[in-house]
Amino acid sequence: MWFTRMLSFACSGDWTCLEKDDALEGKYSAVQQQMDEEIEFKFSDAWQTMWKLENDDDGWKDCGSNKNVTLQTRKPRSGPHTSIPIMRAWATFTNIPRAVVQQAFAIRSTWDEGQYSQLPAYDEKTLAFYTCFPGMGAVQPRDFVDLRREEEGKDYQARVYIDATVLIEAPKPGRKVTRGVTIACGEILRDHGAEGCRVFVLRHYDLKLNTMLQGITNSQGPSRTIEWFTLLRKVCKRLMQPGLPPPVSEPAAEQPEESLPIEVEHMSKKADGGSKYDSLL
Repeated sequence: MWFTRMLSFACSGDWTCLEKDDALEGKYSAVQQQMDEEIEFKFSDAWQTMWKLENDDDGWKDCGSNKNVTLQTRKPRSGPHTSIPIMRAWATFTNIPRAVVQQAFAIRSTWDEGQYSQLPAYDEKTLAFYTCFPGMGAVQPRDFVDLRREEEGKDYQARVYIDATVLIEAPKPGRKVTRGVTIACGEILRDHGAEGCRVFVLRHYDLKLNTMLQGITNSQGPSRTIEWFTLLRKVCKRLMQPGLPPPVSEPAAEQPEESLPIEVEHMSKKADGGSKYDSLL
């Protein structure tokens, strides 16, 4: 990983020396600057990918669309993950304003099947999240550590995610949980008509599966995506009825305590303008 490789010139991979040796301060700052630059590059690439794939028509195949949700998939054109298909899906929520959909996304941890934990922000514009999804049959639970940024315009709100497992304080995967990697993921909410919203999602994960299990997951993906859109629509409609709590998803199978981080250390930058992790100072 790029960040681990950069550490080698700073202190031979031993971060504890940074707490004790002020002579390495300059080298540490250089490493931090390179990490910031790499994160900026990854976010720039993530935004470009999502904007392009929202409307791109080249090579997509239908993979289980119904009258309410369009689902399409295709293989990446290049890169290290060409064997893992990209999936995109969208639906129009008639008579559901974008503000309501945004509210549903804001309380996603209360209704989606994943177990979500917001980590301390990386910086003022970059949020960090830990997510663990239940397994399916022979597939063990998968967890992810991501950074997220948002953008909002006059008639849309969008967000993209990049993998954050390279951060030195990313929670470690628990027992019987496999750490996945976010390749290209995001959501776009656009105003549709006077009181509607078009919801677009892009999903491209490396779940660290063998060929057989990857095939099983690919076959189950469309139906689970349809279910996700159906639940999102129900949550939105419930939010538009004052006094009624939003619906919640079926409880996932209980995970062992070791599968989730018990305590997440602070991984944000200093508020005084420095670019250092608080726990290292």
